[in-house]
Amino acid sequence: MVSDQSTDYRLFTERLAELVPFQEISCAAVESRFTIRSRKIFPIEFLLTLIFGFYSKEEPSISKFHRIYNSIVDKEKQVVYSSFYDRFSNEGLAFVDKCLENYISHQMSGINAELKGYLRTFKDVLIKDNTIVRVHSFLANKYPATRTRRVTAGIKVSVLLSVVRNGPRSVKFFPEKTNDAKTLTVGPWVNGMLLLMDRGFFKFDVFAKIVDYGGFFVTRIKSNTKAEVISVGLGVPEKMRTRIIGQDILKAIEIVSSNKLDIDARVTVRYFSNGEKKAKYPLELRFIAVYNEKTDEYNTYFTNIPEEELAGRDVASLYAARWDIENLFREIKSENLLGRLKSKNDAITEIFIRIPIIRLIIARELFAVARRILEPSVFIRLKKRSWAIIFAENASQILRNLGKKKRGLRATAPWREIWETIVQGAISAHVNRKTHISNLYI
Repeated sequence: MVSDQSTDYRLFTERLAELVPFQEISCAAVESRFTIRSRKIFPIEFLLTLIFGFYSKEEPSISKFHRIYNSIVDKEKQVVYSSFYDRFSNEGLAFVDKCLENYISHQMSGINAELKGYLRTFKDVLIKDNTIVRVHSFLANKYPATRTRRVTAGIKVSVLLSVVRNGPRSVKFFPEKTNDAKTLTVGPWVNGMLLLMDRGFFKFDVFAKIVDYGGFFVTRIKSNTKAEVISVGLGVPEKMRTRIIGQDILKAIEIVSSNKLDIDARVTVRYFSNGEKKAKYPLELRFIAVYNEKTDEYNTYFTNIPEEELAGRDVASLYAARWDIENLFREIKSENLLGRLKSKNDAITEIFIRIPIIRLIIARELFAVARRILEPSVFIRLKKRSWAIIFAENASQILRNLGKKKRGLRATAPWREIWETIVQGAISAHVNRKTHISNLYI
């Protein structure tokens, strides 16, 4: 199954050691003032306990983490529950925040996936979306929810997913009430990037900024969007093209709908630049309406990718890659327990919003290692979701081994066995099963 088992598992453990750098974690603890003079709580063991000290089928609690922490430190270094609980403070949050920042930074320096075909012209494909994490209602003033009849609270976790890095390029946190569009700030970072967004981020001034910075985007169109057709591609008969030009996009769809034709056209829209309400500015975009035979409806998109680089039907297929971020959210909630630990303590709440993201990054980085070192006939059957599940099941074993390593002791369970268990569990039985994503990147 594997080319060289002994070499493979050693590469796995070496990468894991790089992902939990003891010296860097200690520095982050000092920078955040989590560690000053007190040596009651050791930051490395504390962080490792939070990252690896839970399994997806159990309910996490501070008391469980306390017991696990005491199990991986020397007996004379064990602490009482109150001392452990007190470290879930603003300094503790700053420490975890700094570690998350480091993990994202390290992940962005690597390449964990390869773009295919027309996507090779982009530096990266970035997928933007948000997910809501319901938190204790006691925190409703700090994290107000959207319209609701009862007192609730929620945190909006805003993720920009990098396809090339197979993980979050950035993660930001907002009260649930924050409008989705306000969680996306466009800057020079979009140059050469392809950004996939849903309707929640639909704003013409955002599209204009992406164009100005040299980026590209694909998004679905809102049902009330107004845009004037200024030219139509050759996929529509000439007489019908003449009727469509000058019409609104909804009227254009109405004209071609009886023939069930796709539309690939240039349109112009008007928007207010930088919040200015005095004058509207024109913006040319590419409008695509793809007929869906299953639903007998049109799927409609805006993009600025030229027609000669990407056909209309391919735009629809590309947009389907946005499902990757939905899989990430499902993975982080199901296997990494995002939002499972609820507390009136806002520091505890925010810490356990960040910890699952750190664990997801570590698991996906190790997944990338496996895909690089396994034989092609094996790695093509390796599934991210299965890897996340099996990795979670073996997290406690990994924690015990890391705890032993920190104390200079021999590993509790052989690393080779852990490696083989995760790999074997993550391999799909379906040898040739492929998804639409596999045609875009691997």
